[in-house]
Amino acid sequence: MKKKLFAATLLLFVKMNIYCQSPDWKVNESQFQYTMTIVAFLNVDGATLSDTNDKVAAFVDGELRGATNLIYAASNNRYLAYLVIFSNNSNETVNFKIYNSLTDKIIDVPKTLSFVINKHQGNVLQAYSLASPELSVESKIIDFNFEETTVNKVINNNKIIIESNVFITDNINTLNARFDLSPGSKLYESTNQIISGNNSLDFSDSKKVNVLSEDESVFEEWTIEIINVDRDGDGVYSDTDCDDNEPLAYPGNTEILNDGIDNDCDPNTLDNNSLHLNIQEKKYFRIFPNPANGFIQLESIKVYSEKFICKIFDVNGREIKRIENIDKDFKIDISIFKKGIYFIQLYNKTNKQTKRLIKI
Repeated sequence: MKKKLFAATLLLFVKMNIYCQSPDWKVNESQFQYTMTIVAFLNVDGATLSDTNDKVAAFVDGELRGATNLIYAASNNRYLAYLVIFSNNSNETVNFKIYNSLTDKIIDVPKTLSFVINKHQGNVLQAYSLASPELSVESKIIDFNFEETTVNKVINNNKIIIESNVFITDNINTLNARFDLSPGSKLYESTNQIISGNNSLDFSDSKKVNVLSEDESVFEEWTIEIINVDRDGDGVYSDTDCDDNEPLAYPGNTEILNDGIDNDCDPNTLDNNSLHLNIQEKKYFRIFPNPANGFIQLESIKVYSEKFICKIFDVNGREIKRIENIDKDFKIDISIFKKGIYFIQLYNKTNKQTKRLIKI
């Protein structure tokens, strides 16, 4: 019995030494004449490694030519490998292996590199990718909008042309952009990363941004420009026209009673002298998109102890929809509404919010 216990203990000890120790990768640097350096990030199965026990090693025909652990780079809040590769000849093919300390596994990297004397690749912002499997090289903006509004735009040849509207003009210096990028890529203005839905950007002039690909090999410049148009041909540009899809709605036009259109673009001028809603600037719910043609989303700014009532009125003051007992985020289907101007009002005993809503 004691012999069996001893054998089991010995076997466990051997396994622990085989599988629970990081590889002892050490290079005899004195054997080599030349060097090449890389600043790299390590990625395994889509996850970027971030442990100083993680390692990477370079090999030529199975011979170790360089190895290092990850180091925390405080300037960019990331973990990087500062790898020196040794050789006596140019153009040797360098292979890489990654040691993942979390899984205690050594992984072969599919990417290879040709040794070039004194060459350096990668930096803290745009590091060299050592990944298994390899990461994407795409660096595209797929879609681009602003919070609380939808926009007409053209995306082509690394340029986005956006048609202005009243919402954009009112907030041109502090727009919150929402965007979709190619998988794994990131958006930057200069060296500052832009987070979709959590930013405040000035678009008073055309803006230059860069998209960094998932593997960080491509840092591609894009231009975003907002222009004024007269889509409905009423002589008024989109930056001042309340509804650039309706030729009978523009500032200064005569209000026509009971036509369901805010002809003069002034919600305080009543369409039939019966609507008495004042726009309340206070925000208790974020309402977007606006303009909209399907669903609108209402997101509560915080948790409220008292529930709200939501009413939607047309320009004639008719209540056309009511939702009660609201205390959290919800959606409203306005797809059946006719095109035009509406007012959405949210209120309880102590709070009131009224906002103009455009159905397109």
